[in-house]
Amino acid sequence: MRRILLASVAAVALTIGSSALRASPYDDQPGPDWRPASELQSQLTSQGWQVDRIKADDGQWEVYGRDPSGNYVEAKYNPYTFQQTKLEYKSGPKPGSTSGSDWRPASELQSQLTSQGWQVDRIKADDGQWEVYGRDPNGRYVEAKYDPYTLQQTNLKVKSGNLQSPGSSGQKSGDRSKGKDRNKSKERKSS
Repeated sequence: MRRILLASVAAVALTIGSSALRASPYDDQPGPDWRPASELQSQLTSQGWQVDRIKADDGQWEVYGRDPSGNYVEAKYNPYTFQQTKLEYKSGPKPGSTSGSDWRPASELQSQLTSQGWQVDRIKADDGQWEVYGRDPNGRYVEAKYDPYTLQQTNLKVKSGNLQSPGSSGQKSGDRSKGKDRNKSKERKSS
């Protein structure tokens, strides 16, 4: 009798637990107290969005469409406040990846760098700055960032090339002799 009672209690608990899971706000169904998707669509349209689709996903409204800049995006919104919780760009330039209308032109930056001895391969706008790829005057392949208003360098990453001073082999003189000695000792062992 005791086993039957325990089995019955377990079955009831399992049934209650599974129905609670189905009523979870994280299902792909809107909750009963969510603000309507049509209200979110009206709000976004008034802000310049072109909304293609809105659906419930993981307890939030998920919106597919074009933002006011024309980028195709996927965005998530809190279903109670309509506060944006996620924005993912699916196509088009990301904010900061296009030059501002008040930026000094890339051609001016290229002229400045060329006169300093750079070989510029590419200049693009990225994260609100000019990003330059090319070889610096020391022959190193680098990625450098520049302020778009002052054309002053803000960051420099060496991608490849000579990390020593120009003309050095990049190897210490002691390392060269050790390498030769090792090769000679290997030859003696194999003879």
